[in-house]
Amino acid sequence: YGPRKQVLGITFSEVESLPGISKPDSMPEYNTHGTLPGSPFALFDTWAENIQLIFTFDPVTKQKFRLFFANERIAEIKTLISQDKPYLATVAADNYESLMRDVAADLPALGSSTSPEAHAILKQVETSLASHNVTLQDLSFTSPPKMTETLKDVLTVSERTMDSLADA
Repeated sequence: YGPRKQVLGITFSEVESLPGISKPDSMPEYNTHGTLPGSPFALFDTWAENIQLIFTFDPVTKQKFRLFFANERIAEIKTLISQDKPYLATVAADNYESLMRDVAADLPALGSSTSPEAHAILKQVETSLASHNVTLQDLSFTSPPKMTETLKDVLTVSERTMDSLADA
C-alpha cells in the first residue's frame, strides 16, 4: 500500500479528490428585498401581502403571488440563518409553510383546468418547489444544529406540496 494506510473495500471522500457540491446555474440566489421578521415594518409587509391575496380573484394570479411570497420567505430564512437569528428564521419558515399549504390546496383546481395559463403556473410551481428544496437542503447542511428541525419541517411541507402537484 505504500505510505498511506487504507482498508480494503472502503474509500473516504477526503482521500478521493471529489468535487464540491454545487448548485445548478439556473438556481435563483434568493436575496431578500423586503423587511425581515423582527423589523417593526414586517407586520405591515405581511399585512400588505395578505390584502393583495384577498383581493386577487384569479387563481393563476393568486398562485403567482404566493410563489413570489414563498421565494421571499426562502430568502428571509437564508438571511436570518446567516445572521444567527434562529427564532426569526423559524417565523419566516412558518410563513413559508402556510403559503405552501395554500398553494397545495389550490393545485387540484388548477390541474383540472384546461387553460394554458393554469398549466404554465403548474410548471412554475414545479420549478419553484424544486429550487426551494435544493436551497433548503443546502441550508440544512450548512446551518447551525438549532435550525435542523425547523428546516426539516419546512422541507416536509415543500415535499408534500410537490406530491400535491404530482396528483394535480
